[in-house]
Amino acid sequence: MGRIVKFWLFLFLIGNICAQYKVLTSFANMFFYPLLGISVIAILSNCSVVFSSRAISAYKFIYAYIFILWIYQFTFGLNLTHDDTWMYIIAKTAMLLMTVIAIEKNYAFYHTSFCRYFLLFCVVLIILGLTVFNHEISGRQYLGFGNPNAGGHLASICVAGLLMINPIKNKSWLLWGMTLICLVAVMLSGSRASLGIAIIAIIMKYGVSKKLIIVAITGFIVLTILLPMIGIQFAAVERFTHTVESKDYSSGRESERQAALLMIRQSPTIGNGICAPQTKQAMMISELGSHNTYLDWLKWFGIPFGSILILFLITATIRLFFHYRKTNDEYKRFHLFVIVSTVVVCYFEGFIWGVNEMSNTLFFTSLAVLDKALKDNDVV
Repeated sequence: MGRIVKFWLFLFLIGNICAQYKVLTSFANMFFYPLLGISVIAILSNCSVVFSSRAISAYKFIYAYIFILWIYQFTFGLNLTHDDTWMYIIAKTAMLLMTVIAIEKNYAFYHTSFCRYFLLFCVVLIILGLTVFNHEISGRQYLGFGNPNAGGHLASICVAGLLMINPIKNKSWLLWGMTLICLVAVMLSGSRASLGIAIIAIIMKYGVSKKLIIVAITGFIVLTILLPMIGIQFAAVERFTHTVESKDYSSGRESERQAALLMIRQSPTIGNGICAPQTKQAMMISELGSHNTYLDWLKWFGIPFGSILILFLITATIRLFFHYRKTNDEYKRFHLFVIVSTVVVCYFEGFIWGVNEMSNTLFFTSLAVLDKALKDNDVV
């Protein structure tokens, strides 16, 4: 039991990936529900850890999320309970508290080895997604996942991880081959946000230099002019270029944002409830979610509670960024990248608030790793 608790987060992340990787979807429940059941026992057995003043002080955003969930639900949310509300609150709370327990009990693993195993596992899935399990709709390749954004986001994180960590020592040719495959996967997915993440990762790795600018210009010419001339096009490059040229960064999601804003205006103070579905008026605009974490929080919790949660997230991110931006530790640099890139991409995707999604588990793992390192005054 103790060993499972130590590796709970890693197993939970594997289950998250299975849930979104179509061929492995049937295995997802083998991870999700048993691990949630184990979490209840683990939390009760570690109350002195998870409810200590030290833990609350160290993992500020994690506990802010938990407190807001429960305080909101027992105040404004009592009359705004929906079908999935209580299941979500319990599952999200368990996942967040287990994050604290796992990091406290096995920090060294999540600081280093976790990153290597995660990257290698995901690279294998991406290669299989490109070669065996892939399918394409409207020019966007799914890479074996249920939607192209999920595959693209994972591929972009792998690009960053391979550049920053180098999990394969003394085999540079294999490392560069894997990085190139993941970069191509990002471009084939058609995800603009994922392409942006990959670009940020390259800049963080090499800085802005004359050499990088020359390579970037050459790559841009090849991708946007030369390759299309022979019939080779990458969806992400085309969509990203169009977005930059038009300066319309919510292109394709205007109706979803309008629907979310309508619900926020309808109930600005008390919100619409946790896991609130679209109202009838919002459904007339769009049946889909907002694809924006911050709008989702404001829609759920209302402006007062939602703004407090956003403020805690931004404050935690800025604090870690300024502390670790110049770190020489390649693993901490990767964890910081995961945090910052996720917070940025939350403007385009509904990340962080989910439970059984790999991007959320990875984000909270990296956040908790750096929170603990900062609390323990670890060497930068």
